[in-house]
Amino acid sequence: METAKEAFVALRAKQLTNVGAKQKNQFYITIPNLALGEVKLQPDGWFTYTYKYGRVAGANKQYVSYVPFDHKNISDASYSRFKLVLPNAYREIVKTF
Repeated sequence: METAKEAFVALRAKQLTNVGAKQKNQFYITIPNLALGEVKLQPDGWFTYTYKYGRVAGANKQYVSYVPFDHKNISDASYSRFKLVLPNAYREIVKTF
């Protein structure tokens, strides 16, 4: 709860709060950027452990792509978990499908 309060105060101080028209929520997930030739993937399509944790911070490379939530990149089990532990967020997520 304190983290949320601190975030709100910081956003308000920088005038980043949304005081205008309500905007549609959008939810994204990162996936491996296959356009980057050096990407190393496991057979299931996700980063290998070595590649995921061996990347160099500040290398100015786009290791991932940002894509909207969907059923291709997020499993039904994950959606079920969202529904259980984040019910308010889950209700907003399903509105985007």
